Amino acid sequence: MSYDYDALVLKISESRRSAVSAQGDAKISFLQQSVDTFEELSTACPMTPMLWMQYSADMEELLVLLTSDPRGARDAQLQLLELAICEFPGSSCLHLRYLTVLSKHDDSKRFLKAIRTAIENVGMGSHRNEGEIVAVIYDMGADYHAKNEDFELAIQTYYERARIPMRDVNDGLEAEFQEFLNRHGKQATADHMQSLEDSRRYEAKAYRSLVTYEDEVDMTMHKQGILSRYQVRFDEINWDALLRSDEKSFWMGLGDTNTASSFIRYAKLCSRFRTPVDHAEEMKDLECNVKALALRVYERGVAECPTVESIWLAYISHMFRLAKEDKTILPRVKAVADRSVRNCPYSLSLFQRKLQIIQLMAANKMAIMDPDEVMKTISDALSAKFLTSKESCLELYLTGVRILRRHILVSLAQASQTANESKDTIFYDKAEPISQHKQHPPIDDEKAVELGALVVDIRE
Repeated sequence: MSYDYDALVLKISESRRSAVSAQGDAKISFLQQSVDTFEELSTACPMTPMLWMQYSADMEELLVLLTSDPRGARDAQLQLLELAICEFPGSSCLHLRYLTVLSKHDDSKRFLKAIRTAIENVGMGSHRNEGEIVAVIYDMGADYHAKNEDFELAIQTYYERARIPMRDVNDGLEAEFQEFLNRHGKQATADHMQSLEDSRRYEAKAYRSLVTYEDEVDMTMHKQGILSRYQVRFDEINWDALLRSDEKSFWMGLGDTNTASSFIRYAKLCSRFRTPVDHAEEMKDLECNVKALALRVYERGVAECPTVESIWLAYISHMFRLAKEDKTILPRVKAVADRSVRNCPYSLSLFQRKLQIIQLMAANKMAIMDPDEVMKTISDALSAKFLTSKESCLELYLTGVRILRRHILVSLAQASQTANESKDTIFYDKAEPISQHKQHPPIDDEKAVELGALVVDIRE
């Protein structure tokens, strides 16, 4: 599978520019060409957050012109944005765009779920210097609760926002809070303001050690020209103008190895965080909260640097360490590995990690060791034609063989242990029969068939 990424993106840009000035059937034709090219690109490789948003916008506009059904067209747009969020859950702009479109769709349960998902992924402290976006998401949540006359939850949303690092965005939070209550015919009490102040003090103490690393991410992205904060006003964002332009360098997944390295350092700091001794009592939950940010920082990093191998390897290695303590996250590790090879099809190391995860899930009885899955992973890697050296291809095959062989040996060991445990217990004063040849206990027929099939697959 080969494709010219730059040529496809250029074709999309030309079609979108032509659609802006065209009318009638000509406009439909250019939009259709844009959507078709987006589909071709998304089939060949993962798209960036900006491309997903442009794709969904063009799809919605095209369907409105073809069907005169705005709600159906918007639903199609939302489905594409949901796919984008699955690919890049750490992208704050994708969450904001999804919520903006969904707010017009009159589906309150779906909107509340989207708010909670956005806060869980980008609103827990991992996006400090993207505070403008995160604050808008929190404000949407507060407005939702107020609209549904649940002011306690709306007020609680402001307390939660105050506990989250957002650079200087929260400096005027008290005034915002009072204005919010006044707008809904409520008055701020002394208890309200004290709780807000306590939350802000918590944030100042809790996250100050992370500021340097967050600013390092900012600096490297700014040097690359991919930092959105100085190019977009998020308090009054014009999505139509923003998505219509094809000259943006931010949200395009253009982060290089320097940007990826700054995210890796930031995530590692979070994973190694320890609560300061002088705050141990008042911030018992702090260490757990900051360590949990590591996963979110990695997700934010891969949204900015999706084609950089090192950040995916660091992310997967971190998840491997977590999986030693909690095996239930292995399916999530596999999902991350799947995304990594889609974004970095040139990486032998990432394909090897994907194969290792297949074996690990089988060893923990969370999946069946399927040789066909192993071979499909190898075939997909080779058919993409990004692994060009003979040494890389051979090493990938050998990795598959080693994984199957290891699974056979582990299965034999487990079967032997089970058979030994089923024998009669020999007490210390009872004579043990002596045999000339030590033999492994027989394994059951079903396991023998499975292992025999694996041996055949290795030979093939």
